[in-house]
Parts: sequence; C-alpha cells; structure tokens
Amino acid sequence: MSRRPVGQETEELRPYILDAIQLYIQRSAKESAFFLRQNLDKPNPKTSRWLTRRCLELFPAEIQANLRAALKG
Repeated sequence: MSRRPVGQETEELRPYILDAIQLYIQRSAKESAFFLRQNLDKPNPKTSRWLTRRCLELFPAEIQANLRAALKG
C-alpha cells in the first residue's frame, strides 16, 4: 500500500467539501461564515482560504465583506 504525500488527500476531497459547504451556506449563511472564519484562524489555513474564496459569491454582501476582511488579515 503506497502512501500519498500529506495534504494530497485534502486536495482530492476539495470538490466534495465545496459541495457540502455550498449546501450548508444555503441553509445558514451566518453559521457557515462563522465556521469559515474560525478555520481561517488556524495555523495553516491554506485549504480554508481556498474554500472561503470559492464560496464568497454565495453569501450576502455584508457577510462577503466580513469574509474578505478575514482573508486579508
């Protein structure tokens, strides 16, 4: 059994994670934004930054602005 490089599993799961988050945003944009902001504060937020950027357009304008600020900071 060969091992994949660390992080490759996440890259392969990205489309499925994105689909799940998009559904969650439709149900509760505020809670979804809170979840994404929390993950942007983690030590290595590479995947969270990618996911947040891909989902920005699904949020109301006020939440988009808040998430954009979190991405910058």
